[in-house]
Amino acid sequence: TTLPTTGTYTIAAYPNAGSVGSATFQLYDVPSDPTATIALGGSPVTLGTTVPGQKMSLTFSGTAGQQVSVVTTNSNFPSCGSGSVQLRAPDGSGMASSNLCSNATISTVNLSVSGTYTIAITPAGTDTGSATFTLNGQ
Repeated sequence: TTLPTTGTYTIAAYPNAGSVGSATFQLYDVPSDPTATIALGGSPVTLGTTVPGQKMSLTFSGTAGQQVSVVTTNSNFPSCGSGSVQLRAPDGSGMASSNLCSNATISTVNLSVSGTYTIAITPAGTDTGSATFTLNGQ
């Protein structure tokens, strides 16, 4: 969440009726999300997060009729099966997805329109780490 103004904010917790206990809260100053461009058939790109709450994204120019796939390698995110890698069309709609594990693949997808496509990467929960992404296709 981006805070709209400078000031004092309150974190409120409301337990269920009859619940008793304690909780520990951690507040993070989350820097900008890491972004990069990736080229079809080009070199792999490594991105990483340093603070829980960060997401990552890669963009590439695609042409209608192209076929692409995305391969994730060298992922060191602890909860790989819960994190996601999603291919998004120029209008932002999701086209295909995979988990954020090493050797995970978004299988071949046919691009329907020409434009800028996004590979949106969302680590699970409070996970931080890095992974390498390769954009294959023709």
